[in-house]
Amino acid sequence: LFVEVDLTKDGYMLAGELAKHAGVSTDTLRHYEQKRVLPGPRRSTSGYRMYTPDALERVRLIRRALAVGFTLDELAVILAERDRGGAPRAVPRDPARHDGSLQPRERDRSRDASRAPEDRS
Repeated sequence: LFVEVDLTKDGYMLAGELAKHAGVSTDTLRHYEQKRVLPGPRRSTSGYRMYTPDALERVRLIRRALAVGFTLDELAVILAERDRGGAPRAVPRDPARHDGSLQPRERDRSRDASRAPEDRS
């Protein structure tokens, strides 16, 4: 799906623009940065976070992975390897947390309820 985004003259988009097009909040973007699944953005001289257009695809990837049951911690391992140019290996998963299906368990949804609402499936 192609979405036209408003870029700054330098080819970046501000956090609010990225959040709007990705369907998340700016708090969610900060949370993804803290969890190291979204690279930290460049900062403008005024301190505004400025993202590359690739960040939109990255946030969409994160959202799809969360929807099928990956955790942000698991994604951090996978994406760090991918960002280094390697092929992601299998990530050890807690069998008590995953029942083998692609749907997250209700327990996980309630645990994540206190986090950004957009991170819940």
